[in-house]
Amino acid sequence: MKKLIAVFGLTLSLYGCGGGSSSDNSPPPQEVQNSPPVANAGNDQNASTGTVVTLNGSASSDAEGDTLSYTWSLTSFPSGSNASLTNPTNVSPTFTADVDGTYVAQLIVNDGTVDSAADTVSVIAATANSAPVANAGNDQNASTGTVVTLNGSASSDADGDTLSYTWSLTSLPSGSSASLTSPTNVSPTFTADVDGTYVAQLIVNDGTVDSAADTVSVIAATANSAPVANAGNDQNASTGTVVTLNGSASSDADGDTLSYNWSLTSLPSGSSASLTSPTNVSPTFTADVDGTYVAQLIVNDGTVDSAADTVSVIAATANSAPVANAGNDQNASTGTVVTLNGSASSDADGDTLSYTWSLTSFPSGSNASLTNPTNVSPTFTVDVDGTYVAQLIVNDGTVDSAADTVSVIAATANSAPVANAGNDQNVMAGTTVYLDGSGSTDADGDGLLYSWSFVSKPTGSLSTFDDETTVNPGFTPDLDGSYVISLIVNDGIEDSEPDTLTVDAVQPSVKLFRESGFFDPVFSEVPLPYSSNSTVTANVTGIPTPTTYTLDTFRIVAEAQSFTIINLTATDGTGQVVPTISNLSEGLVLADGVEVEFELVSPLTGGATVTLNYGFEIQETGETFSARYTFTSN
Repeated sequence: MKKLIAVFGLTLSLYGCGGGSSSDNSPPPQEVQNSPPVANAGNDQNASTGTVVTLNGSASSDAEGDTLSYTWSLTSFPSGSNASLTNPTNVSPTFTADVDGTYVAQLIVNDGTVDSAADTVSVIAATANSAPVANAGNDQNASTGTVVTLNGSASSDADGDTLSYTWSLTSLPSGSSASLTSPTNVSPTFTADVDGTYVAQLIVNDGTVDSAADTVSVIAATANSAPVANAGNDQNASTGTVVTLNGSASSDADGDTLSYNWSLTSLPSGSSASLTSPTNVSPTFTADVDGTYVAQLIVNDGTVDSAADTVSVIAATANSAPVANAGNDQNASTGTVVTLNGSASSDADGDTLSYTWSLTSFPSGSNASLTNPTNVSPTFTVDVDGTYVAQLIVNDGTVDSAADTVSVIAATANSAPVANAGNDQNVMAGTTVYLDGSGSTDADGDGLLYSWSFVSKPTGSLSTFDDETTVNPGFTPDLDGSYVISLIVNDGIEDSEPDTLTVDAVQPSVKLFRESGFFDPVFSEVPLPYSSNSTVTANVTGIPTPTTYTLDTFRIVAEAQSFTIINLTATDGTGQVVPTISNLSEGLVLADGVEVEFELVSPLTGGATVTLNYGFEIQETGETFSARYTFTSN
């Protein structure tokens, strides 16, 4: 652009002055040069990473005062940055400093004719220091008089700076003299010297700034000891029997009275077992199917619950192991044949027994051997003086018995006598028991002297013999329990080995057993009084066709005394059949120890449905038996 230069006091004219003629010798007008503008990108800046940065080119200028246009660009930014300018032709564009580092922005301005030289501005972005966060730990309960440890280790700093700790006790119970030890440690301590609430404050510093304060409360109280539940020892039980649990070994260190809370936490598949009186110390349940039952006990001392304790009860349809009885010890004359006798061996289930005898010990030099060692009564010859020990094991077809032994003492001179204290007895406590040592023997036929003694008695028993030197002494068991008694006899020369028997003193009772199983029936004890309600549908076949059907089979046995059956009934509520109870009758006396098996029988109903009721009462105890059946048969 060309400009005219005005000189003060002079006017240059292309046409000269006044009316004179023009002169072609005048100099041409001079052109004035345009000054380039000056860019100013503003002052260098510091920014927090992640914030928006505003640039400022408003200090840019032009000597002629021309209007400027702006061209910004980011010529450099940190590795990984995605920064870009918004409105790069504005005087003040912006960008986000998205990562730490240096951003360089360039500005060029234009006055409408020429660009300015470039100017740059640097923006240094850095992550700002974060204030740390104090964490004084969880509130605590403590026993008064104990040392409390605080814990500020959960305090944190977003920048990972190392922290320093400042603890203080801001509130104490009245009368407390508590003070912190090492209050600048991460975990100072103090003694909670009186009951009440202690408030501790923690402030942490990251080397630059303090955190906000955090507090923790410690409640101190004179401690109550939690009780300890003891659910008793694991048990084995016969399926169908009542199991009694026992929590009486549970305890409380403070001697507080305990309450009990039992539950069955696991049952075998198909079991409907449930606890009776689950808040009693000793609840019961019926193990109704084979398998493992788990019972849990929690006790409470009036303040807190104990940890749970459990007991396992394993129920199985029981096979009773047989009991071997190798007979009484014997004296024999050397050179004679000795006959052993295992006929007193027994099996509670009535299974047939097989016998296995062996000579487990014999005198040095003996060649004795058993004849027919699988018979009930094998023999052998005592060929030299000394003691021969024979062992018997019986088997019921399922399991072996424990071994029983018998000793045979052979001698050519005086034979040591053999004591026989008689059979074990079950009696009623408080009744006089007479023992019988008359089965004692002496191979030489010598007269015998008797010496009876108690090996053990129930704790607290004061029972004594009326004469411990007679063949038939008597004593009165004054307490329930087992009395183990020893007999030693003497033939005038030497004593026998001791022989023992057990007298179990019990309270009189009647026990009832019910048959279960079809192909391998067993009898399991059921409690008296007994009551049941069943529905039975039967299709009876056979040649000839039976006329009756047995609904259930039971066994009943009296213990410690005789009992009487009264109020015996067997009725049909519909009046269509006449049911019966086999082997029982009105006024029947159940003798002590005698087992009676009885059946609940009904005539066939020809398709009709009848209602059968069977029952009786034990006169001496008032216990009742009641069984009801809804019965339909062909």
